[in-house]
Amino acid sequence: MAKKILIVEDDAILRKILALGLTTAGYETLTAANGEEAIPLVQQEKPDIIMADLHMPVMDGLRFLRWLRGEAAITTPVVVFTGSVQADILREAKEAGATIILRKPVKTAKLLETLVTLG
Repeated sequence: MAKKILIVEDDAILRKILALGLTTAGYETLTAANGEEAIPLVQQEKPDIIMADLHMPVMDGLRFLRWLRGEAAITTPVVVFTGSVQADILREAKEAGATIILRKPVKTAKLLETLVTLG
């Protein structure tokens, strides 16, 4: 049975590219444009892995991570991807519950290698 991955990314083109690449690699994908859209998918679909951008409108990745690890008490691995190089933002993401942080642009091979390590 294919692992289910939730992609939370506000850039519609990148979201589609990621979903296509992961589907081609044998994963089942779900997508959301921000953390607020992702919440019901997490609750109903129970993804095996969550991928989330940090900078999104409505509910950004940090708020989503804090909800996930705090209020929802969900321990699903979360791969955060960001274009930020600011050490304080990366530290904040780790403290909020990111399992792994990848910098954009994420190369497909690196992403797939990372997902394999998560199970």
